[in-house]
This record gives sequence, C-alpha cells and structure tokens, in this order.
Amino acid sequence: MAAYAGDLEKHWQEIQEKLAKRNWRVYPGEIGLTEAVAFWPAEEPLDRFLDLASVCDCPMIYAASYTFDNVAALDLLLLQDLTEESIFDIDTPHDWLQATGLLETGQARDFLELVKQYEGRIRRIAVQWPFNGVIHLYSQRPAWHEEMEILAGRLAEMLEGY
Repeated sequence: MAAYAGDLEKHWQEIQEKLAKRNWRVYPGEIGLTEAVAFWPAEEPLDRFLDLASVCDCPMIYAASYTFDNVAALDLLLLQDLTEESIFDIDTPHDWLQATGLLETGQARDFLELVKQYEGRIRRIAVQWPFNGVIHLYSQRPAWHEEMEILAGRLAEMLEGY
C-alpha cells in the first residue's frame, strides 16, 4: 500500500462527510480479510471507489480509522523481532529497546522521538464494502508510518548483529 501524501486526519474527516452525504449505513470497523479482497489503487480517488459502491447497490459501508500509540509502535518493533526472548512483560517501545540492548543507539532514539511526535495521529484508515463475495478495500497510511516501519526494520537488523 502506498503512503498517503496528505494529512490523514483531514482525509478521514472528508471520508466521514462523503459517507454521510450518500446516506449509507456505516459500520465503524472493518470486515475480516479472510475473503477475496479487491484493493483499490492508491492513486485512484475515493469518490470513484464510493461511486462503484453505489453502482453495485451496496447497502452498507465499513469504515475505520486507527490511531498511533505505544501499542502500535511496539507492534512495529515486535513484527521485526526475530529473537526467542519472552516479550510478554514488555509494554512499551522503550521497554523493548531496553530489553534488546538497543536503547542507547541513535536509531532507537530516532524511533522513540517519532513515537512521541506521532502519538495520537491516525496511522491508517480503511473503507470497505462487500459485493458478490469480494471485499472492496480503500486503505491509506501516512508517509511517516512507512518511515517508522523502515526504522523498526533497521533496529531488527542491529539485533541480528548482537
């Protein structure tokens, strides 16, 4: 999924307004992605995605936004963590970086600074609707989230060197 170049909070507000204008019932969440999924191209506008839902006579739209917090930051790190150490007592990115011995590195400081900077911001939005057994998905993430994934990957590479 390509990173969204604009302000994701503003885009989420626009999505909510557009859905309200079309008088759809909106479920505040996502459909589990166990079915066939048709990903809407990131470069195509939301309005065309919603127009397609109208043409398909979609009765309900699923829409959700997800904010960035310590849990999301820790998830980014744990997805990269290939160690066999217990992670059950770790609650924050700081704790994970400390437990892995990476806390004093420049990359760790950069990561923690980004966590602080983006805490509370929207990290992902998703709009979905089902049609004939296929889930149609419009999803966007901000560019900074991709930057954090890359930094988490670099931290994991450093772990492999220990």
